[in-house]
Amino acid sequence: MRRAAGDGHADILNVMDSSLKATNLLWVWHVGARGGYIPVSFPGFFDPGIGLLMIDADPAAGVERCVPQLVDGRYPNCKAQGLCAAAWETDARVDIHFTACPFASGTRRLDPRFRDWFVFGNGDLDYVLGPAHHAARSCQVQARRLDSIAAELEGQVAAPAILTIDAQGASAEILRGARRLLAKSVDAVICEAETIPFYGGTPSLSTILADMSDAGFRFSGFLENSDAWASPCRNPVGLRGRPLQGSVDAVFIRDPSDIGIGADPRRAAAYAFVACAVGHPDLAVWALSRSQGQYGRSPVELFASALCESAQAMGKSLPPAFGATCSGTAGVTALADPSESAFERCLATHGFTELASEVRARRLFQAPFAHPFAGPESANRGS
Repeated sequence: MRRAAGDGHADILNVMDSSLKATNLLWVWHVGARGGYIPVSFPGFFDPGIGLLMIDADPAAGVERCVPQLVDGRYPNCKAQGLCAAAWETDARVDIHFTACPFASGTRRLDPRFRDWFVFGNGDLDYVLGPAHHAARSCQVQARRLDSIAAELEGQVAAPAILTIDAQGASAEILRGARRLLAKSVDAVICEAETIPFYGGTPSLSTILADMSDAGFRFSGFLENSDAWASPCRNPVGLRGRPLQGSVDAVFIRDPSDIGIGADPRRAAAYAFVACAVGHPDLAVWALSRSQGQYGRSPVELFASALCESAQAMGKSLPPAFGATCSGTAGVTALADPSESAFERCLATHGFTELASEVRARRLFQAPFAHPFAGPESANRGS
């Protein structure tokens, strides 16, 4: 509920910066980019290899001039481009409603049942949904599927590896207009999803979970900033409890087996970066172990090469599987060493410091139960 919907009406090819070359960049597309906020984060090491495309409907949002800010508060030094365009499930004209709160603008109207719901927001006021969602004006605009936008931008901006959406109840429709991108290039999706039907019908989270599963993506969890925020009871201060969970930023990642055994190195490297960016270094290692060929010199591929080397240095030790018998002594001394492992050092060196700490904590917890592994490699990955 924080940002404006990603729908608009400019001719795409006329607003692109023709000097922006995309051949060697990994792109993040964000729909609903008023203010430049993008609900994803990645270390600064990767900035030279990342492109950011910020899409919003409202010409007044000025996304062509927005300075992007990541969810962790960092302002990345990336190639960035703003695009005023309407994203929807079909190439058709749609109604867009520009609301009193510009971050509530979009294609969906607030269900009147929720007009008195509120959240204490912005640090100093009660944000009441009805007044905030009052439509100051409405108009019809030409909407495009993200698949269509990608086709029009081919050769100027590459298809996204990460797709993020903050579109006031329209995430499901926008994703249905991106079926081709989801099948080919997108490895992670972060989208706002309603857990309460503020825009009528079924809460969008249930629809999105089903659609993303059908598209070959697995639910990863919610962003840490997905705080509970909605309440129907505007009680006096001192009589308030924890709000309800009105919406969440849901994270999905492509099943690594879907990128194909023997994937080319650049494709596998992109997946590895994306997997680490959303907290899954295990999936990154799985994908890289199945790629063939040499990595290039982009930041993403340099990281992939280093991650491969550090993973190989770790050896192979596992806790026993359910129902299995083990020979040898449990507890691998090297794994119980509290100092930084080669794999953790690689993550931290490339800026994934919190992820490295998580891997270390899990390693130290499981090390007492690990046995040297001597079986076929596929058993190590459950494939």
